[in-house]
Amino acid sequence: MGSVLLRLIGVLAALSICAFLSGAASAGTYSIQVLETLTTGAESANWAYGLNENGTVVGQSYNSVSGTKEAVMWGSNGTVQSLGFTGLARAVNNNGIIVGETGGAQKETPDGYAFSWQSGVTTNLGTLGGAYSGAYDINDSGVITGAANIDSLGFTPAVYRTHAFKYVSGTMTDLGTVWSPTGYSRGHGINDAGEIAGRASISDFEDSNKHQATWDASGTISFHNTFAGTYSTAQQINNNGIAVGLAYDSTSVFQFDRATVWDGSVYHFMDDLGSGFGRAWSINDAGVIVGHSYEAGGLVNNDKLATVSFDGQSVIKLSTLVDNLTGWTVLSNAYDVNELGQIVGYGTYNGEERAFLLTPTAVPVPAAAWLFGSALGLLGWMRRRRTV
Repeated sequence: MGSVLLRLIGVLAALSICAFLSGAASAGTYSIQVLETLTTGAESANWAYGLNENGTVVGQSYNSVSGTKEAVMWGSNGTVQSLGFTGLARAVNNNGIIVGETGGAQKETPDGYAFSWQSGVTTNLGTLGGAYSGAYDINDSGVITGAANIDSLGFTPAVYRTHAFKYVSGTMTDLGTVWSPTGYSRGHGINDAGEIAGRASISDFEDSNKHQATWDASGTISFHNTFAGTYSTAQQINNNGIAVGLAYDSTSVFQFDRATVWDGSVYHFMDDLGSGFGRAWSINDAGVIVGHSYEAGGLVNNDKLATVSFDGQSVIKLSTLVDNLTGWTVLSNAYDVNELGQIVGYGTYNGEERAFLLTPTAVPVPAAAWLFGSALGLLGWMRRRRTV
């Protein structure tokens, strides 16, 4: 079995390298779709945060009638639908279940609860005994992760007293943290194996560094604080167990937060657009990574630019790969990428912040080369097959 595995790894690596060498220079192009807002005219603004493989996009849109930002979804034709309340929708699975957070979703003074929404029915997921909660992701089995306040006494800021959770079949389970009772953790992404990626504090929130953490399907936490810095977080984990996010790099010239990749045992920093700063928000199973960065000097004016990576290391300014940018001044952030290679985020369109959906018009050949070239993709695939 071992020799067969090694031969298979070698074949896949060779094929991937050949594909990379023959096609890497042509990263592919995208068509861009402007997603409809709840309000037209000068007050129009919306943001897209997640999508599934069925053409559903979720996010948030300003509504001038209610005067608030409402959780919304878009169908495959880009038509917007409010979920009926103030909040934001962060993720949607392939069964059409949407999750997110009601209320203002503000960092210091959150005032909402984690929800799931399907076919017009909204479910309050509850909390872990405290004042608020927020859902960040859902897998195709309907398992949800996020963060919930644990403090029944109402201490403020409430965000200091939150734990990551897993929500299954009507029950919210506290995933805990490294330090108890005042430790802090958040679950940001979940894959179909039930593995969760996020962050946790070494001790309590105020006096501690926060570092990337992962939880296996049983809920056991692994704490990753190997970077030369004081902060790291994972935003998403794919079905090969590869997690992406960012980390503070105190050894770099710029000493900024940089986009990161975690393969289950080793970190590496990704490149950026020249500023020394970057963030990876999502990764699909083919290894396509999306996020944002700044060009040299861009931090001064907060000129955030959406990025994509096809090799797990270098990043490309996403706007350079779009067929027709008429009306768009900038693509600012890319939040999610699905298995079809479609990407959602937001930018500036005719002077307003608007959500976009990008669809590949030419599929990048070497998308998975960096995964299989290092055998990570194959080993992750085999590991999951053994647990099914």
